[in-house]
Parts: sequence; structure tokens; C-alpha cells
Amino acid sequence: MSTQSWILADLSTAGTVRFARADPGAGRFDDALTISPGTFITFSDALMAYARQAGIDLRTAGCVLSLPGPTVGNTIRVARSRWTLSRSGLGGMIGGPLLILNDMVATAWSLPNAPANTLQPLGSAPLPDMSRPGRWAIILLDDGVGAATLTLAPNGQISVADSEAGHIGFSPADDREFAIMRPLRGYRAAVSWEQMLTLTGAAVDPVQWAGLAGAFAGDVLLATAAWSGLILCGHRAPALRNADAYAAFVARGAAKSAHGRFIEQAAIGLLPAREPLNGCLGFLRACSLGDPNAPHPVSPA
Repeated sequence: MSTQSWILADLSTAGTVRFARADPGAGRFDDALTISPGTFITFSDALMAYARQAGIDLRTAGCVLSLPGPTVGNTIRVARSRWTLSRSGLGGMIGGPLLILNDMVATAWSLPNAPANTLQPLGSAPLPDMSRPGRWAIILLDDGVGAATLTLAPNGQISVADSEAGHIGFSPADDREFAIMRPLRGYRAAVSWEQMLTLTGAAVDPVQWAGLAGAFAGDVLLATAAWSGLILCGHRAPALRNADAYAAFVARGAAKSAHGRFIEQAAIGLLPAREPLNGCLGFLRACSLGDPNAPHPVSPA
């Protein structure tokens, strides 16, 4: 049975679910709709409601779904949500492929064909140039913290890797950072970067928070060898437009290791509004190019 249409769904923002429709081979999506998860008991209910409204027959449809958190296994818990997804259950509802992407992977897939002015400059850093081969780290600074990498090979092949970098353990650099960390230690056995960057509240002023964000970015750059640059997104990222905050971000990141010069010299861009639905569409287009090295339309089991 051929896939007549694709449903794109994004669960990356707490409190909302976004749907859209894309026809096979289309370069854009249509029939976008934002709903509240509270209206539906399960994601399956929301999916069926959207399909009815958009006039989509699920028996001939495929689905590309973006959500925060790991996407492996049959049972997938949606971070910052009461929903849990069943891969086999959803697969039984639709006739076409089911592709489930981490939201940062979807964000990365939205970038290669984005308009040239999608990224905005930060400080004195040059903008990332995605017209040339390289590897970039896309970092989310929001109510959650995450990262993914996008690699463009010399032959033009694009690959994206997800991570759960926000859950890596935080390492304080001085007594003040240890004091900020101490109240969080009872929350879990270890304190993560996500806790430090989202739960510290009034304990951290904007410039010190920017330094912590720079240290996290330095860890991500070192762990992924994303020497081509950093792309920052999320509603907390624009705080780095402040000159003092940006200076603290770069200085603290550069202090991470003997390779700190790479973050001092890194191209850094701000993505003011990320669009995982565009990333879902970008991934879908990559699947259908006929390139044997392109992503195969089967999401991780």
C-alpha cells in the first residue's frame, strides 16, 4: 500500500502539540494545527482527531514525529508530558512508516535547506557556514537542555546524531558554583547540566548563568568535535545577545580544557525560532532521495 500523505507532529514544546500534513515529495507542509494535549487522553486520540480534521486516511498515511527525550524502544515516554507512546500501537494505526525523531535531531534537520538569514550573529563570532563541509553542534537552552550534531560530508551527504548531553553531570569550577549546585543535590543522585541551567533561578545572575551555559557548550563541543561551530536555540539563548553575557559564555567555555581556543574561535549563531516540523519534513525528504547512504525511513527500535 503506497503512502498517500504524511502527518508531521511535534511534541517538543510542553503544553502544545503541533500537527501538519505533507504530500510525498513536497517541499513544504500544509494544514498546520496547534492543539493542547490536555484535550486528549493519549497522543493516539490527538492523532486521530487531526487526521479527521485534515481529511487524512491513516490507513494510507505515514507519520514523522518529533519529541524530547530518547526515542529508542517500543515504549517512549514524552519528556515534560503525561503521555507515553507505544511504537507498536501507533504503527498499528497507520499504514505507512512511523518515524520518531528526537526534537533536537528534528531541529538539526531543519537547518541545511533553511534561508540564509535563519541564523543571527552573537557577539563578534562569525556565523556558521553550512554551505561547506563540517560538523556543528545545535544546543537548546530552554525549559530543557539538549544537543545534537549535524555533519555535512565533502560529498554533500548530511548526517545528524542525537544526544542526551543535558543529562551529563555538572562539574563545578569554583566554590561559588559548588554553592549553587549544593541545593540541587537532593533532587537526584547527581546534578546534571539541565538542572544547573534550568533550576538555579535567583541563585544565579544573568552573566553567571551565561558562563554556566558556555561551560556546557564547551563540554558539548569537546565531546562531539563540532569544530565548525555552535548553533544556539531556545527561549533562554537570546540572553547571550548582551555583551557581558556573551563574553562570560565564551570565556567560561574556553576555560574547559587545553582545547579552549576552539570555542574562542568558534562560529556561533543564534536560531531565534526553531521549527522541528520543518526538520521532520527535511528528514522525510532525505529519506526519499534515492541515495543509498541517505537515512532509511525506519526509526530506531
